[in-house]
Parts: sequence; C-alpha cells; structure tokens
Amino acid sequence: MAGLPDPAASRAVLIGVSSYQKMEPLPAVAGNLRRLRTLLTDPDLWGLSPRHCTVLSNPRSTETVLDAVHAAAAEAEDALLVYFAGHGLVSLKGDLYLALPSSHAERIYSGVSYDLLRSQLVDEATARSRVVILDCCYGGRALDGYMGSGARAAATTGSAGSVDVADSVAVEGTYVMTAAAATKQALAPPGEKYTAFTGELLQALERGVPNGPDPLSMDAIFQHLRRELAAKDRPRPQQRARNGGTSIALVRNRWAVAEARRRAEEARRAAEDARRAAAEEVRRAAEAEARSGRATEARARSLLAAPEPTPGGGKRARWQWNAPRPLRLRRPGRVVLALSLVAGLLGGGTYLYVRDTEECATGGVAKVDSECVGVTDGRYVFTEGTSEVSRRIKNENDRVLHSGAPSVAIALMTSMTASDSEEQRRIQHKLDGALLAQQRVNGAAGKGPKVRLLLANHGREGAHWARVATQLEDLTKVSAPLRAVIGLDADTARTNKVISRLAARGIPVVSASTAPGPAVTGDNAPTGVARVMADLDDQQRALVDTFADLDPQRSVLVSEENPSDLYVKSLRSGFQQIVKASPFPPQTYPPSENGEQDRTREEVIADIAGEVCRQTPEIETVLFAGRAESLRHFLNSLARSLSCARKDLTVISGSDAGRLTVDPRLDREGLRGPVKVRMQYATAFHPDAWQGPSAPKTGGSREALEALLHTAENRDGMSLSDDDIMDGTLVATYDAGLTAVAGIQGAYREGQKLPDLAEVAANWSRLTGGRKVEGASGWICLDLSGHPYNKAVAVAQLDFVGRHPKLLTVAWPEGRPPSKSCATPGA
Repeated sequence: MAGLPDPAASRAVLIGVSSYQKMEPLPAVAGNLRRLRTLLTDPDLWGLSPRHCTVLSNPRSTETVLDAVHAAAAEAEDALLVYFAGHGLVSLKGDLYLALPSSHAERIYSGVSYDLLRSQLVDEATARSRVVILDCCYGGRALDGYMGSGARAAATTGSAGSVDVADSVAVEGTYVMTAAAATKQALAPPGEKYTAFTGELLQALERGVPNGPDPLSMDAIFQHLRRELAAKDRPRPQQRARNGGTSIALVRNRWAVAEARRRAEEARRAAEDARRAAAEEVRRAAEAEARSGRATEARARSLLAAPEPTPGGGKRARWQWNAPRPLRLRRPGRVVLALSLVAGLLGGGTYLYVRDTEECATGGVAKVDSECVGVTDGRYVFTEGTSEVSRRIKNENDRVLHSGAPSVAIALMTSMTASDSEEQRRIQHKLDGALLAQQRVNGAAGKGPKVRLLLANHGREGAHWARVATQLEDLTKVSAPLRAVIGLDADTARTNKVISRLAARGIPVVSASTAPGPAVTGDNAPTGVARVMADLDDQQRALVDTFADLDPQRSVLVSEENPSDLYVKSLRSGFQQIVKASPFPPQTYPPSENGEQDRTREEVIADIAGEVCRQTPEIETVLFAGRAESLRHFLNSLARSLSCARKDLTVISGSDAGRLTVDPRLDREGLRGPVKVRMQYATAFHPDAWQGPSAPKTGGSREALEALLHTAENRDGMSLSDDDIMDGTLVATYDAGLTAVAGIQGAYREGQKLPDLAEVAANWSRLTGGRKVEGASGWICLDLSGHPYNKAVAVAQLDFVGRHPKLLTVAWPEGRPPSKSCATPGA
C-alpha cells in the first residue's frame, strides 16, 4: 500500500455527540462513528489498529476530548486524524465550539473550543500528516487560521470574515475538511442512517471514487463529496490545506482496487476460456481414443469367450488370455472409483479420512500450496493424531442430522496444519475443546437448535484464510446454516484481518485470541465480534496490580522485534510502562522466519541471557515479551549460564508461557539449580482458580470446570488429563463454543425460523448479568464491544519438577472481582 501512512505509527480520534440535553438529538451520529471506525480499521482500506482508533461517544467534558486528542497527538508519528460529528456553536466573538451533551446556546463555553483543539494539534503533534474532519454547523470557521497559532480570527456573528494566519506557520502536511461553510448549517436528514456529509464520506470510503487515485488523496475525496452533495442540493463541504495537505492519503480507493480486480478477472476468464477450449480438444481426442479402446476390449472379450483352441492354435490363444489390458482400458475404472468415494463423502455416505496431501481433494477440502485446506464435518482428518477426535465430531454431527431437530452449524477456524508434535498436540486440544462444547450443548435439555461442528483449516499461519472465508460465507445460506465462527486464537495482524473480514460479511465471530480488541462502548454497538479470553491489556493491568512492588531500577525488558505479532507487540508496550524508569536498556532479538534465522535468534537470546546473568544481582526481574519458543531458549540459556549460578532471578511473561507446562524441551533440571529462576506468567486459565479457602466468590466457579470434565467422561468414553487442560488451549476453545451457542440460543424462538446472522451477533452484548456464560476459564460477561468485562486473570508459576504450575493469585483487570450480577458498563 504505497503512499499510505504506517497504521502502527498513526492515530485517530473519532468524537461524536448524538444525545443532547437542550438541543435536538442527532441519532445518525452514532452510526457515523460505528461505520467510520470499521472502515478505518479495515485492513483493505487502511488497517489502523482498533487500539489506535479512539472512539468518544457522547463525551461529558472538554477534558475528556482534549485528553484523548493530546494522547493521540503525542503518540502519532506518521498520521493523525481527528473527526467530530455533532452540533457546532458560534460565540458572540465568532469562535467555533464543538457542542457536548450539556451544551446549548446559553452554555456555549461548555463545548470544546476549536482553538484549544487546534492548539493540541499544533503544539503537541509531531505527526507528518494531520487531518481534521468536522461534521457540524458553521464548521467552516475552523478554516480560519487552521493549524496556525498566535493570531486569531476576528469575526462577528453571521459573518465569515476572518484573518488568514495559516500561512504564518509552516506546519508540514496539514488538512481540514468541514461539512459546511462558516455561515452555513450542516444537515442531518431525519430517518437517514448517517448525517448528510458523513454519509457521503462513508460511501466514498466504502465504494471508492470512480477514476480517482489509489490511495485516495484528501482532495480527491473532497472533490467527489462536493459533486455528490451539490447534486443532491445539500450543503457543500469546505477544505483548507497547508504544505501539500491535499495530497494526504489515508485509505485505498476501493473503486480502483475493484477495477484492477475486474480487469484481472477478465484476464483470468479469458485464460480459463482458452483452457476450456484446449481441454475440450483433449476430451474429444480422449473420446476417440476410448472408442478405439472399447473396440480393442470387445475383441479381447470375444477371444476370452472363444471355444477351446484348436490344435495348432493354442499358442496364440494363450497369448491373448494372458496379455495385460492396455493402460487406457484400466484408467476409467479408477476414475469411477474415485468419483464414487467423493460422492459418498458429499452425501454423508462411507466415512473416509485422508492425510496424504496428494489425495486431499474431497468434499470441501482441497490441496493448495502443498497443504490441505478447507471445511469438513470431521470426515476428513487434517493432522496426524486427530483421527479419533475427528471421528467423534463426525459421529456427533451425524446424530444431529439424523435427529430431525432444527440445527445450525458453528465452525472452528484455525490452522490445522502441524509443523511439529507440539503444534499437533495444540490442534488436538482445540478440536477436543470444540467437540466438548458441542456435546455439552447437544446433550443438555433446552429449546435451542442442535449444533453441528465444522472444522475450517485456513492453512499454516492462516495463509489461505480468504478461500476458507468464502466457503464459510456460502455455508450461511444452506438449510442447516452456519451461524458463528469460533477459534481464531493466533495473536497476529492476519488473524485480526480474518476476524474483520468475517464480521464485515455479517458472520458472527467468537475469538479465543488474547490480542486486544476495540475498546468502544455506548453508541458504538458490537460489530459481530465477541472475545472470551482476557486480552493482553487486561493481563497487563492484572500483572501490574500483582507486581505493584516490582522495582523498575532492578528490572529489564527482553523483547522480540516483530511488529506483526500482536501478542508480542502488546506485551512489550505494557512492559515498557513498568520498566520505563529502568537503568537497563531493552534487549531485543529477531523474530523466527526460517532455519538460518532461528539459529541467529537462538544465539542472540543466549547472549542476552548471559548478559542478564552477568548483571545480577543488580537485575532481579526480567519482563519477557516474546513467544513460548523464544522464552524456552531464554530460560534454557539461563540454566546453562555459569554466571547465573546461585543467582535469584524472576522472569515474568504473558499467557503464551503456559505452553511451556508440557514442553519436553524445557531444561527443567537445569532450572531447578544451581540457578534460582522463578518463571511467572499471566494466563487466562488455571484449574485451581476457584478451589480452596481463598478462592474468589465471584467471577467463576469450580462447577463450570467440573461440567467440562463431566462432559468428557460421559460422552463416548473420552477422558482428560491435567496436561490436556493445563495450557488453556482446550478450555479457551470450549468456552468460545459455549459463548457462540449462547448467542445463537438467545436469538432463537421456539417454533420460529432459525435466527439470522445479525440476530446472533446482536446477542453478544446481552450475554451479561443473568445471561453470562459460565465458562471453564471464568465468567464471560460481554460488554457492548463484545469484550469479556473484568475477566479473571490467573497468575501462575511454572513448576520445574512437575508439570502442574502453581497458582499464585487470581487477578482482575478492574482490581477486584466482579459483582454477583456481573453487570458490565453500559449494560
């Protein structure tokens, strides 16, 4: 995406006021915020992280607005966008104020002075590109001296007169667009989903600008909006730019992208037509050859059916009897057999599983780039070692189909292509967790529809997600329709892209990822995405609370350099706040991409471990922002370092560290001594969290975990060990399945049609209070953004003797357990 600002180095603040105490409400503004945020965070448009797109819906004070803009201005390095939608007010001196909920004509001062807002952008911002979009009455007054400082506009009520001071301050790359001129009112047509100006803006972003550039410059957007609004006889927008501000581009031009795809599709179709023509020629030649072959076969049969050979003719007869049939006579039989097997799979016939990637084209599964990807109901086995759980899933699905009861499907979407035995085990645990959720729901007495479970493998690291997403979209339209997708637990930018795409297609998603989700509430309704695990932001808050007495002067940050790994990125960001007063510079190592880089990475990690050991006892704590594999190399290096002998060191990390509980490559013996290492980490699950005299009274229960274990013991004789549940993979997938079904059942009415996708998604925000999900990992009480509010975070310590980590405490993002009602803000 050449020409676009770096999303990771950019920030946006979206401010909207839809409810006023003394002025006309503007309900369309709520829709403005929701849709604009969705588009800005769409990876196909800009891909701004939801964490970097702050949404203020009906902010109550000027401080709230200015604080948010100040924070964004301080963080943004590449681009900064500030958007406001609501009433605009003009003081007697002609100053523009952005009205807040309590503002009105007699309390103009209670609004946000645009001069103050502008000063934040001038004095605090260092971003190379700064854009302000105002959808309010009299917004054109913001053009007066835009991005200037010192001099002010001298205007009178009802006059657009102003002193142009923009030219007096050379600030690189600044731009402002307003919905109306300085003396004009903006328009919010009654009954329309969006306000007039923002509605056209959203349409331009969503559909693109015909014949416009890609990426879309602000000027291209402005000229398009001006034409469209003029054609509808609506207020014309205004713009002002400084130092090339009109060329700032924040989004792709979807029209140009679609046009390129259309041309590529035309070329593909032309090539396909040529291929079909060539294939037709081959078919005709094959038919001619087959006719010749059938004649040869008829002759052979006539010889086989001939009477006993006459004297003198025996040698010829025996030769005909033993001659092998030509290869072209044997192939049709193999083709018929293969087609019959595929037909059996599609029609629910003979059960078959295949692991050979050369033979994986069956049902909804196909070979793509040397791996088998697609969607199956369990009849196909993607990974060695999962044939038994796949068989159980297939059997459960068959029971649902044969019951005749109303049914829907949920799909577990994850990578099911294993690269090693550890990954194979994790895939097995995901399938086990999804199956147990399905069996528990189907075995319970209730009025909701039965559930079928589909397995959607989007390939190694999700490489083929687009293909599988299309398959899932098609499955939402069948008689027993897909109604939710679960899983998606990889904390990567690609996973967020998959989730956003599914949600954009209207498919409800329940993610088991710990990557931070969007923090929006109030008028910003859920986008169809729910999460069941405490995200990394929550983990960080819980860790900070747990380790409040940690001495930053004796701590060091060790981190992977991987901007695409959201787990690493978020963990590093949180740890940086903890050690910002540390005298030790952060230690970084490269990410893992191939065998050669793996060796380099291990060498760097070993060097860092040695340096940490040499700095003890000055260093007491290491905050490790990295994946479990890298953490294992670090711990093993500590264990083997003579410099660390008889030293006392604590290593703190995030939930991925839980994978080390069953990692046979961890040097447990070396870590038991002579080095004294404590490995402590935040995790979304620990089986001991709700047992014992000090267990929390709310936030979860032992009974919920027992229900999981009971389901495993009583359905097809399955049993679980501590190792199966300790790393939390099985439990996270199980809880995601329960949450998805809770949303489906909450939207279902006995005797009526099955709920549609939107009805299911709308139920995420209702899973709170008495309708909370009693997950095995703790209560899941979803807030209005689909985030599990105040979800329990266990802080555990690895046991280097056994595999059962010790529970240190149960921590809470809000500092205390939730109330019995589990009420979420705004619920």
